[in-house]
Amino acid sequence: AEMDGDLALEYKAWLTPHIRKILSLPGFQKAEVFEDLDALPSGPVKFVVQYTLESDKALEDYLKGSAKLMRQEAVDKFGDRLKLNRRRLKLLNENYQK
Repeated sequence: AEMDGDLALEYKAWLTPHIRKILSLPGFQKAEVFEDLDALPSGPVKFVVQYTLESDKALEDYLKGSAKLMRQEAVDKFGDRLKLNRRRLKLLNENYQK
């Protein structure tokens, strides 16, 4: 999510209950929220929410079902003040440890 800095506090306040709602959907296991520290100081604020799902099928079901409604909630709340994008990532190996 990308927004002007004056929207960041409002977005973060909205985001917590939104994430809880998504985590209540079948297949969702956890969510982590990151702020993009490489964003330019004079540029937009950027956040990344990374969800972990139990399976590829859970993701497919979400994308075919609730995804549009969940995204629409953000559009209804923030309109064009918020730019959203989605990336789907597949974990290849989680065994790297120090």
